[in-house]
Amino acid sequence: MNRSFTCCVTVLLVVALSGCGTSYRRTPAGEKPDKRAQTKIPVEAYLFDARVHRDGKPTSFRLEIFQDRSDRSRLALGGRGYLGKGALKGWMRSDSLKIFFPSTREYVYEAVTDIFGSFNCVALNLDHGLERYFTEPPEVGGESGLTVELLQEKKKFREYVIHQPGCAWQLTLRYDLQKNGWRVKRFEFDDGDKFRLTGKRREYKARAMVWPSKFIVPIPAGAVRIIL
Repeated sequence: MNRSFTCCVTVLLVVALSGCGTSYRRTPAGEKPDKRAQTKIPVEAYLFDARVHRDGKPTSFRLEIFQDRSDRSRLALGGRGYLGKGALKGWMRSDSLKIFFPSTREYVYEAVTDIFGSFNCVALNLDHGLERYFTEPPEVGGESGLTVELLQEKKKFREYVIHQPGCAWQLTLRYDLQKNGWRVKRFEFDDGDKFRLTGKRREYKARAMVWPSKFIVPIPAGAVRIIL
């Protein structure tokens, strides 16, 4: 199966970090851009209109996602409110996630399996990186401790729901067929309680050029780490 990244699961993880219980620790984790890397790199680029519903209060923002075409396991994240203020900057790999929230000077730096464990569920022992869902629909049935159901299927449209047995959360993924294969069109994550995130793809570019710094997240001194 294609080991690519799923935009929706990336957003799911961002939501998980915001929606579960946390503690704090002052642990700066710095990354420094390589000044020698002055050449833009090819990526697949996505722009989503996203909305978070938390305790009955909706918040809307734009979510940018860039997937490195030479290394599909690398993904860069950028979030902006509708007034243009930066909401988050981050990256994700097959096994870990790092996101900085500039407005609060907080950041998350966690293993993917630990994030799922924070839902008061059994931690997932993933056989493959969740990133494969980004550009290829999941396999119907059970995989990596998850249950996948096909809700709708047409020639150029598919919809799936993914959940973890014994846990309240679920993730719905809707795909459309592009020239280069299936790509996520819409997503919805519900934690089964008071948190829900939805997103609809506004723009997609199969090939765009961005600076390598998009995949680097420097953490300023004094920033507070959110511990799940």
